Amino acid sequence: MTRFTGTSREAQAYATSQADFEPPRTVTEVDLLKSWEVCLLKSREWIRRPLDFVKSSAPVKEGMKGSDVRPVADVDELGEGVVRLSDGTELVTDAVVCATGWKARPPIKFSPEGMDAELGLPSNAAQMFSQKDVAAADAEIFSRFPKLREQPKTPSPGGDTSADDTNQPFTLYRFMAPPKHMLESNDIAFAGMITTISTPLCAHLQALWITAYLSNTLSRLPSSTLEAEKTALLHSRFGRWRYACGYGARFPDFVFDAVPYLDMLLRDLGIKEKRKGGWLSEIFEAYGPEDYKGVVGEWSEMQKKEQ
Repeated sequence: MTRFTGTSREAQAYATSQADFEPPRTVTEVDLLKSWEVCLLKSREWIRRPLDFVKSSAPVKEGMKGSDVRPVADVDELGEGVVRLSDGTELVTDAVVCATGWKARPPIKFSPEGMDAELGLPSNAAQMFSQKDVAAADAEIFSRFPKLREQPKTPSPGGDTSADDTNQPFTLYRFMAPPKHMLESNDIAFAGMITTISTPLCAHLQALWITAYLSNTLSRLPSSTLEAEKTALLHSRFGRWRYACGYGARFPDFVFDAVPYLDMLLRDLGIKEKRKGGWLSEIFEAYGPEDYKGVVGEWSEMQKKEQ
């Protein structure tokens, strides 16, 4: 992950050969992995697909033996401080973390009807944004990234949402928070609703961002609900054009845009995003996990000083 300076960051796509992504042939139980499609770049502007794998759940169940993790019945209802399971069991809990795997939509059915659309989640509700708003977002994207107008020919785009009966994509602020509730009732957020090859780093900073968001300690917020909604729409539409053959039209699906995304989260947290210590390093050295070491401590110290 090399940081690229400049207004458009157009140099974030790397020339990559298909041979670089050939699956290994000597790994034990390699048959458990089924490669969907290699990363194929037609140009520097739009991306064919990130790397995806489907894995059997059998080894996961085996790995749970002897651990503190235990399977339970399905979640039937969430109450105040309690989770009710389908077998009648009630679990007293302070929080629920959904680590649900590969499905591209939350596993919880929100009620009343239409709440999923209100939260910025995939739904089959009426269009959340007007055609005028969508056209304005697209126009801004094309003005900043003109090459995205030259879309690939793909008869079956990954953005098709018919598989889960939705016709509206994720439109979360920073890919985590419901934009309509950013400045009102910040009591819910969604981590991991992205597909990226920088998962550990994104998960790390998303967790910190959500902590700050839920505790009202973000250093930077949208000026209004309207701004939050427009930003969420802009980022959602960018995925539609940048990752036209992947899942960009459904949810955040990016390969080479991780560093700018992490920069954005760091600025929201009030933490410096240029972490190399010098402009030469910023230009020529790749970013890795070591560059984000100590981020939580920096944020914690900043909170102590502001108290």
